Amino acid sequence: MSHPSPVWSVKKFKKVLRAFGGRSRKTLGTSRIHLVDLPQQANEKAVARALSKRKEVKFAEPDFLFPPTEFISNDEFYSQ
Repeated sequence: MSHPSPVWSVKKFKKVLRAFGGRSRKTLGTSRIHLVDLPQQANEKAVARALSKRKEVKFAEPDFLFPPTEFISNDEFYSQ
């Protein structure tokens, strides 16, 4: 996920993403937060770090999906 600042046009942001082999899949609601697709061989953390260093980007962070086995519910009826 990445959030370019308002001074950056979407066109320019997409151009920067292409330099990393990425593309903006969609924005979240009416925000300027973009979900970014990267090539399979790309290092997501490194790309997010590089984007975060740019003054035109408010934040960039990997969007990881954790399998449900990695949390423990405190709901005693969860397994029923």
